[in-house]
Amino acid sequence: MFHFKNTKEKSYSFYKKKIMKYCILFIGLLLVFSCSSDDSNTTNRQNLSFTDIYTIQADTLEMDMISNIGENSIYISYSADNGYNENLLKLNVNTLNTNEIILPDVAESRQIEIVNNNIFSLSGNDIFKLDLNLNLISTNNRYNESYLPRITSRNNTIEIFRGINNILSYDILTDNYIYPSFPTNSNYFLRADVEIINDKLFTFGGLNYVNQNWVISNQINIYNYALNSWSSQNLPFNVYETFTDVYDNKIIVGGNKQNNQSNAFIGIYDPSNGSYTNFSTTINLNAISLRGLTVLNDELYIAYLDYNSPLPNSLSIKIAKASL
Repeated sequence: MFHFKNTKEKSYSFYKKKIMKYCILFIGLLLVFSCSSDDSNTTNRQNLSFTDIYTIQADTLEMDMISNIGENSIYISYSADNGYNENLLKLNVNTLNTNEIILPDVAESRQIEIVNNNIFSLSGNDIFKLDLNLNLISTNNRYNESYLPRITSRNNTIEIFRGINNILSYDILTDNYIYPSFPTNSNYFLRADVEIINDKLFTFGGLNYVNQNWVISNQINIYNYALNSWSSQNLPFNVYETFTDVYDNKIIVGGNKQNNQSNAFIGIYDPSNGSYTNFSTTINLNAISLRGLTVLNDELYIAYLDYNSPLPNSLSIKIAKASL
């Protein structure tokens, strides 16, 4: 009897230890999942629920978007009169009040950038400088040889990724262009949008000219200003055109995969490890053309068009937002 009792005690102690071990493991897993839910790299931010907030009528798909937290507004450059002029719209995202100016320019696809609380509206023909209330300050009429450029800012310059083998800088203090002194990239990459993080310039996808043919690219081209050199990575698919903005030291990347400017995508790229993750959205991205994006107050704003072929002469561009 004594021996039997001792065996029961040992068995009870054994199972008690096993139960405690499993409890500790379970609690550890709970802590891991709890911490992961707060990590900006995990799936809690990979599902975007969009709400339409505004609609504009345009006559071309070429446009650009930026935002300014001080004005609590997004700015949209677009054409509405067959390309003879370019509209610049200021939209307050809380009140939905608008202010608008029309800029004379026969070149569509103006790109806009905010530097030192001034807006610079750029095409291959000229640069308009405005304040944040859309009052025109000055005009630079010098031709810069840019075709379908994408732009970003660095210090007191606007970096113009021209798609013709180099990056042209525009100095906002001297009102002059600075031609590149760094090694030129031998490729084109038209329609590839650009951002700068930690003094590295990142471009995404676009059209590259290979063997006398335009080829849709999946390349992420990276220029390191400190090392004066180029390197490259890859997106998981080819993209015809891209639109970008910086958020949480990462880059929101969106655009269209097809050369008819359809089959949209939106994702996030982390420069620290070169990873890219697609967002899922409440909008059917396969059925739209994405026309621009910008981030303001932890919300992603996009411009998009419900895509039907052939496209009508008047295009209803929707502005929508989703929390990040």
